[in-house]
Amino acid sequence: MASAKHTSQIPSHQLVGYHGVGSIYELRTHWKEKQATLHSVMVAGLDYWNTDALQELHDPVLESILGVRKFYMPSLPDDEKYSKSAIPVVRFPRWLVCNRCHRLGKVPQEFNDIGFSGPVCNAAGCKGHGVPVRLVVACRAGHIDDFPWAYWAHGGKDSCNNPALRLTVQPGTTSLGGLMVSCLNPDCTDYKKEYSLGRALHQRFLCTGNRPWLNDREGCTEKGHALFRHSSTIYFPDVVSAVSIPPYSQELYQRLQKVAARDISRIQSAHKRGRDIDWEEILDSLRDDIRWLANYTDDQIIHALQSLAFINENRLEDHMANERLALLNGYPEIDRSVFVATPVPSEALTPNMARLFQSLVGVDRLRVVQVLNGFSRITHYGVRAALSKNDFDWKPAVELHGEGIYLEFNRDSLLKWAAQSNVRARVKPLADLAGDHQQEKAHPVSIFLHTLAHLLIKQLSLDSGYGMGALRERLYVNPREDTWMAGILIYVAATTATGTLGGLVRQANPARLEELLYSIYEEAQWCSSDPLCLETDKPVDDVLNLAACHACCLISETSCDWRNQFLDRALVVGLPGEESLGFLSGMLGEQTIK
Repeated sequence: MASAKHTSQIPSHQLVGYHGVGSIYELRTHWKEKQATLHSVMVAGLDYWNTDALQELHDPVLESILGVRKFYMPSLPDDEKYSKSAIPVVRFPRWLVCNRCHRLGKVPQEFNDIGFSGPVCNAAGCKGHGVPVRLVVACRAGHIDDFPWAYWAHGGKDSCNNPALRLTVQPGTTSLGGLMVSCLNPDCTDYKKEYSLGRALHQRFLCTGNRPWLNDREGCTEKGHALFRHSSTIYFPDVVSAVSIPPYSQELYQRLQKVAARDISRIQSAHKRGRDIDWEEILDSLRDDIRWLANYTDDQIIHALQSLAFINENRLEDHMANERLALLNGYPEIDRSVFVATPVPSEALTPNMARLFQSLVGVDRLRVVQVLNGFSRITHYGVRAALSKNDFDWKPAVELHGEGIYLEFNRDSLLKWAAQSNVRARVKPLADLAGDHQQEKAHPVSIFLHTLAHLLIKQLSLDSGYGMGALRERLYVNPREDTWMAGILIYVAATTATGTLGGLVRQANPARLEELLYSIYEEAQWCSSDPLCLETDKPVDDVLNLAACHACCLISETSCDWRNQFLDRALVVGLPGEESLGFLSGMLGEQTIK
């Protein structure tokens, strides 16, 4: 595992996301007076993290759901004693190409990299710099390895005994087909023969089971796919998140999670063994060590400890239903809670908004905990790769504080619209391609709400003062009658405890929201890729979208709950001559702003 002085740090929220364990990251280091050097590295597994340098984090709901006892935030405190990186990395891909003599090789054989200061070619008289190669090989089970350069330089045969590889570019070419790999060993039967990489992306290789982030290999029967190391399919993080809601959002609960973890474990252990809990001893111990508990009664402390020890949420879906109820019910600004929500009175809704929404809520304050639970490669829903070789009682997580608005849509209006034959026919191609575990996402109500959430994020970025990349969605969608949910939470959050500035929660004004929806409706009727975009009625290239592209509906995947899948602008605004296909067309299309 590698570390370096003056290393650029990965932001903590990205380490619980697209730059998490097992991801490839371009790391820049500064060594003495030299210019910054680029390294291609992979974030190491949890076995190698220095948890002594990380901040402990607790969330009882996610701990119960994921079966762990705590989380660690992957960020370094500003302290000189933590000179060694808390989160090491490993060089990947290992193969480099010299920017002068074009030889292919590794450190320390063909290149030297003293103190991780930057690889230098050790060929006589060269002194060129080693540049990470562009190709790697990955499989659907999460394994990843170097591209088989020696195999390719010998025409798909076993390598010679002493390969000396070179990678050159044919003059006047910019495609992968213009990259030629050859062997310069005079004793090789393929001496100086050049083989193009043009078909490398179409080739399938035997998977080696390599897990460089864990420094080991395991058996695998999958086929390896050649990919660019910066391909978006290299890494799909599995991030689980939860909003802290009452009672766990209250100050007493939040602080006890941090300082009373040992006592909570004692309570759980005594309960499992059928022993009586000595509350007097626990309370005396806590009060002796923690002065601020003087503000709370014994009953309040006992109730909080019991709730934290015996939380019964076992599924994320159950907790999301509880989150929705907390949003609908609201919560006042008392006890320094990290969750404050204010429902807009129904009589304050304009007639158009009353037709659209069951409830509108301004979320003045919220806390979101995001946990990296694993990752996959090649496909979103592939085998979830492990974050560690050993079983740990913790996972990496980040704590975000912010604000938002919650929109709960009118159930009767949505069901009436979704029952239309043209609406059902429109989504059928998506439902046919979606797996059994995604059928609820392929429901018309789900697709409409998801698409509208993206359009809201784009419009709110103009009206709220926040960049589009800062806004996120959280979808409370379940079209089943017994567990119905149809809500959108748009929120902005930061890793600082101070949260945000209030520009988003101010949008929870019925008149302002009505103008916002009219703007969305007008803008969404036209896309710069139309008519091609709007006329798309079948998924293209297995992407589970219909009328949706980067010009109209797609947003940053860090802001999206469903990885930019299950989107269709036609279900929002309709089609020419078929306006009833769009839900907003029926609700807003014939209205005008007074």
